[in-house]
Amino acid sequence: MDWLNDVPGSRTGRAVILGGGIMGLTSAYYLLKQGWEVEVVEPNSFSQGCSHGNGGMIVPSHFVPLAAPGMPQMGVRMLPNPTSPFGFRMPPSPAMIRWSLKFLKACTPEHVERCAPILAALHLASRAEFEKLAHQFSFGLEKRGLIMLCRDPKVLEEEAHLGERAAEYGVKTKTLNRQEVEALNPGVQYEVVGGVHFLDDRQLDPALFMAGLHQEVLALGGRLRVGEWTPGDTERADVIVLAAGSWTPEVAARFGLDLPMMAGKGYGFTLPNPPESPTVCSIFTEARFAMTPMARGLRFSGTMEIGEPSFEVNERRVQGILESIGEYLPAFRGLTRPKDVWVGNRPVTPDGMPYLGRVGRLIVASGHGMMGLSLGPITGKLVAALASQPELRLPRELRPLRR
Repeated sequence: MDWLNDVPGSRTGRAVILGGGIMGLTSAYYLLKQGWEVEVVEPNSFSQGCSHGNGGMIVPSHFVPLAAPGMPQMGVRMLPNPTSPFGFRMPPSPAMIRWSLKFLKACTPEHVERCAPILAALHLASRAEFEKLAHQFSFGLEKRGLIMLCRDPKVLEEEAHLGERAAEYGVKTKTLNRQEVEALNPGVQYEVVGGVHFLDDRQLDPALFMAGLHQEVLALGGRLRVGEWTPGDTERADVIVLAAGSWTPEVAARFGLDLPMMAGKGYGFTLPNPPESPTVCSIFTEARFAMTPMARGLRFSGTMEIGEPSFEVNERRVQGILESIGEYLPAFRGLTRPKDVWVGNRPVTPDGMPYLGRVGRLIVASGHGMMGLSLGPITGKLVAALASQPELRLPRELRPLRR
């Protein structure tokens, strides 16, 4: 992975970043550190979006791309259930059909074998950057790992096997029984057969991280502007960074780029006074959602609803999360719908790999799906490297022009 260790080049200039989420602000931070003049243009708000309301997980455990063997079959099983954690917005658009066909084509063992070492290396490198940033400002970074909780013995066996594969990429794990899970979370009762503890994962408070990063960019001299993107924003730029999340395809088209992508809509909410207080962040494996203890409460987030970007709340998906929580945590049964439910549109590529690379003076940094927070710092660092070293080539699996 020599491309992760390249010495930054000496070129500087003016960079305009389209998008003020985590990819946009980390790109701004690392470009400013290299001496670039930077302006970030965000059409909506610097205090909303996926980067602020997610589960706050740094996940070297997530080295398998979304497009993997078995995913289409799992999706088909879940589709008929309106409360399931996966679904499509109906009726499907032509863009969704195109995305789906590409996704099916990518779900092969060969694809996973090519991509897994790249994703693992990116996550571990990004985690190292988070730990450096924690010395700059506080964002609740915790080093307790992540537990993949399993109710089905067969699922636990599959996760344990995944843990064995993780060791090949330098990711440490330990398989736990129910008693060991509860020992890591004193005072909490679980209805699980066990879990796999990914020891290298971390957690943080995404709202604190984004607020701190915002201030760091301003302190380094970056300009942040709320408003629509115009040709005037980019015509005088030496480098344009496209970090527009789920709105990337329509912006990319203005530059003549075709970047297939769908929004993977997710939901989340925080319980400020939960009936019990787990201490280790977890993923409820069968139900496919996450739980993260934070100073402001217990955060739940998950689901993947594929379609065009939308902020409409599908109440059935929210109800599905509420019901599933009680299946794993008996003390949480009968939860009523929280007043505030967050909606986020994650940018999801057909092959589950982010778009990261340079085309002329345009650098694309988008499509990270559910791994956006985790891969934020290393993405920003690589954007700065691509800006200063136009000749730098990242793996084909990341490049925006892959087919």
